[in-house]
Amino acid sequence: MLHLSNVVRELTDETGYVALIHPHTFMFIKTFEDVRKYIIQHTHIDIMVDYGLDRVNLFGTGILLDATWYVISKKKKNSDGLYFNITANQQERAKQSSLELSYDDAIYNRRNERVYLLAQEKLKIIEGFPFIYWISDRFREKFRGEKFGDHVKAKKGLGTENNRFFRFWWKFQKTTFQIIIY
Repeated sequence: MLHLSNVVRELTDETGYVALIHPHTFMFIKTFEDVRKYIIQHTHIDIMVDYGLDRVNLFGTGILLDATWYVISKKKKNSDGLYFNITANQQERAKQSSLELSYDDAIYNRRNERVYLLAQEKLKIIEGFPFIYWISDRFREKFRGEKFGDHVKAKKGLGTENNRFFRFWWKFQKTTFQIIIY
Protein backbone atom coordinates (compact mmCIF):
# COMPACT_ATOMS: atom_id res chain seq x y z
CA MET A 1 0.00 0.00 0.00
CA LEU A 2 1.35 3.38 -0.98
CA HIS A 3 1.68 5.69 1.99
CA LEU A 4 0.56 9.31 1.61
CA SER A 5 4.02 10.64 2.49
CA ASN A 6 5.48 8.65 -0.43
CA VAL A 7 2.83 9.98 -2.81
CA VAL A 8 3.52 13.57 -1.82
CA ARG A 9 7.30 13.15 -1.78
CA GLU A 10 7.71 11.11 -4.98
CA LEU A 11 4.97 12.37 -7.28
CA THR A 12 5.30 16.10 -6.79
CA ASP A 13 7.99 18.73 -6.77
CA GLU A 14 8.24 21.46 -4.12
CA THR A 15 5.30 23.36 -5.61
CA GLY A 16 3.22 20.28 -6.43
CA TYR A 17 -0.36 19.37 -5.56
CA VAL A 18 -1.98 16.02 -4.83
CA ALA A 19 -5.71 15.36 -5.17
CA LEU A 20 -7.28 12.39 -3.41
CA ILE A 21 -10.72 10.86 -3.00
CA HIS A 22 -11.58 8.15 -0.51
CA PRO A 23 -13.99 7.28 2.30
CA HIS A 24 -14.11 10.03 4.89
CA THR A 25 -13.38 7.73 7.84
CA PHE A 26 -9.75 8.86 7.66
CA MET A 27 -10.86 12.22 9.04
CA PHE A 28 -11.75 10.83 12.46
CA ILE A 29 -10.70 7.28 13.36
CA LYS A 30 -7.56 6.46 15.33
CA THR A 31 -6.17 4.19 12.59
CA PHE A 32 -5.52 7.24 10.38
CA GLU A 33 -4.12 9.56 13.04
CA ASP A 34 -0.64 9.35 11.49
CA VAL A 35 -2.03 10.28 8.06
CA ARG A 36 -3.80 13.33 9.46
CA LYS A 37 -0.70 14.34 11.42
CA TYR A 38 1.43 14.05 8.28
CA ILE A 39 -1.00 16.15 6.25
CA ILE A 40 -1.15 18.85 8.92
CA GLN A 41 2.61 18.99 9.54
CA HIS A 42 3.98 18.56 6.01
CA THR A 43 1.38 19.83 3.55
CA HIS A 44 -1.37 22.39 3.23
CA ILE A 45 -5.03 21.49 2.75
CA ASP A 46 -6.12 23.88 0.02
CA ILE A 47 -9.62 22.52 -0.43
CA MET A 48 -11.62 19.68 1.10
CA VAL A 49 -15.08 18.50 0.10
CA ASP A 50 -16.83 16.34 2.68
CA TYR A 51 -19.45 14.93 0.32
CA GLY A 52 -20.90 12.18 2.45
CA LEU A 53 -22.75 9.07 1.43
CA ASP A 54 -23.55 9.15 -2.27
CA ARG A 55 -23.43 7.12 -5.44
CA VAL A 56 -20.28 8.64 -6.83
CA ASN A 57 -20.26 6.10 -9.67
CA LEU A 58 -16.57 5.42 -9.37
CA PHE A 59 -17.07 1.69 -8.84
CA GLY A 60 -20.48 1.17 -10.44
CA THR A 61 -23.91 2.74 -10.31
CA GLY A 62 -25.18 0.83 -7.30
CA ILE A 63 -22.24 1.45 -5.00
CA LEU A 64 -22.53 3.98 -2.21
CA LEU A 65 -19.36 5.63 -0.96
CA ASP A 66 -18.99 7.99 1.98
CA ALA A 67 -16.60 10.21 0.07
CA THR A 68 -14.25 13.01 0.90
CA TRP A 69 -12.01 14.54 -1.69
CA TYR A 70 -9.34 17.10 -1.19
CA VAL A 71 -6.38 18.86 -2.70
CA ILE A 72 -3.20 19.29 -0.69
CA SER A 73 -0.12 21.21 -1.68
CA LYS A 74 3.36 20.15 -0.79
CA LYS A 75 4.31 23.69 0.10
CA LYS A 76 3.18 24.83 3.56
CA LYS A 77 1.13 28.03 3.48
CA ASN A 78 -0.27 30.45 6.02
CA SER A 79 -3.60 30.80 4.23
CA ASP A 80 -6.80 29.18 5.45
CA GLY A 81 -8.04 25.97 3.91
CA LEU A 82 -11.42 25.93 2.19
CA TYR A 83 -13.80 23.23 3.47
CA PHE A 84 -17.19 22.25 2.09
CA ASN A 85 -19.64 20.31 4.27
CA ILE A 86 -21.95 18.82 1.67
CA THR A 87 -22.79 15.78 3.78
CA ALA A 88 -24.90 17.47 6.44
CA ASN A 89 -28.69 17.47 6.36
CA GLN A 90 -29.48 16.83 2.73
CA GLN A 91 -30.45 14.03 0.43
CA GLU A 92 -28.23 12.50 -2.18
CA ARG A 93 -30.04 14.09 -5.12
CA ALA A 94 -29.39 17.62 -3.78
CA LYS A 95 -25.67 17.27 -3.19
CA GLN A 96 -24.32 18.14 -6.64
CA SER A 97 -26.25 21.38 -6.90
CA SER A 98 -25.44 22.17 -3.26
CA LEU A 99 -21.72 21.80 -3.97
CA GLU A 100 -21.99 23.95 -7.09
CA LEU A 101 -23.79 26.69 -5.15
CA SER A 102 -21.35 26.45 -2.22
CA TYR A 103 -18.37 26.69 -4.54
CA ASP A 104 -19.88 29.70 -6.30
CA ASP A 105 -20.57 31.36 -2.95
CA ALA A 106 -16.99 30.73 -1.82
CA ILE A 107 -15.58 32.32 -4.99
CA TYR A 108 -17.72 35.45 -4.56
CA ASN A 109 -17.31 35.64 -0.76
CA ARG A 110 -21.00 35.10 -0.09
CA ARG A 111 -22.08 33.57 3.18
CA ASN A 112 -22.97 29.89 2.93
CA GLU A 113 -23.54 27.53 5.86
CA ARG A 114 -21.70 24.74 4.01
CA VAL A 115 -18.48 26.71 3.44
CA TYR A 116 -15.77 26.96 6.10
CA LEU A 117 -12.40 28.65 6.15
CA LEU A 118 -9.98 27.26 8.70
CA ALA A 119 -6.35 27.77 9.55
CA GLN A 120 -4.73 24.35 9.42
CA GLU A 121 -2.98 24.89 12.75
CA LYS A 122 -6.38 24.74 14.44
CA LEU A 123 -6.67 21.08 13.48
CA LYS A 124 -3.83 20.36 15.91
CA ILE A 125 -5.81 21.52 18.95
CA ILE A 126 -7.92 18.38 19.34
CA GLU A 127 -5.99 15.29 20.36
CA GLY A 128 -5.64 12.81 17.51
CA PHE A 129 -5.83 15.60 14.89
CA PRO A 130 -9.37 14.82 13.68
CA PHE A 131 -10.39 16.91 10.70
CA ILE A 132 -13.26 18.64 12.50
CA TYR A 133 -13.46 21.85 10.52
CA TRP A 134 -17.08 22.86 11.24
CA ILE A 135 -16.94 23.71 14.95
CA SER A 136 -16.50 27.25 16.22
CA ASP A 137 -13.18 28.53 17.52
CA ARG A 138 -14.78 29.03 20.91
CA PHE A 139 -15.81 25.38 21.10
CA ARG A 140 -12.44 24.22 19.72
CA GLU A 141 -10.67 26.05 22.55
CA LYS A 142 -12.44 23.84 25.09
CA PHE A 143 -10.13 21.03 23.98
CA ARG A 144 -7.09 22.96 25.25
CA GLY A 145 -8.22 22.66 28.89
CA GLU A 146 -7.80 19.84 31.32
CA LYS A 147 -8.94 16.44 30.20
CA PHE A 148 -10.99 14.00 32.20
CA GLY A 149 -8.18 11.48 31.81
CA ASP A 150 -5.78 13.85 33.60
CA HIS A 151 -7.66 13.24 36.86
CA VAL A 152 -9.09 9.73 36.65
CA LYS A 153 -8.10 6.50 35.02
CA ALA A 154 -10.80 4.80 33.00
CA LYS A 155 -11.14 1.11 33.72
CA LYS A 156 -13.38 -1.66 32.57
CA GLY A 157 -16.10 -2.59 35.01
CA LEU A 158 -17.91 -5.86 35.46
CA GLY A 159 -17.68 -8.06 32.39
CA THR A 160 -18.90 -11.47 31.33
CA GLU A 161 -15.74 -12.68 29.65
CA ASN A 162 -15.04 -15.03 32.53
CA ASN A 163 -17.31 -17.82 33.72
CA ARG A 164 -17.68 -16.45 37.23
CA PHE A 165 -20.55 -14.14 36.26
CA PHE A 166 -21.71 -15.75 33.02
CA ARG A 167 -24.84 -17.90 33.20
CA PHE A 168 -26.94 -19.67 30.61
CA TRP A 169 -30.72 -19.51 30.86
CA TRP A 170 -30.98 -23.16 31.87
CA LYS A 171 -28.78 -22.60 34.92
CA PHE A 172 -31.41 -20.49 36.70
CA GLN A 173 -33.88 -22.23 38.97
CA LYS A 174 -37.55 -21.74 38.28
CA THR A 175 -38.76 -18.91 40.49
CA THR A 176 -42.25 -17.88 41.44
CA PHE A 177 -42.90 -14.13 41.35
CA GLN A 178 -45.61 -12.39 43.32
CA ILE A 179 -47.24 -9.22 42.08
CA ILE A 180 -48.70 -7.05 44.78
CA ILE A 181 -51.28 -4.46 43.71
CA TYR A 182 -52.22 -1.72 46.14
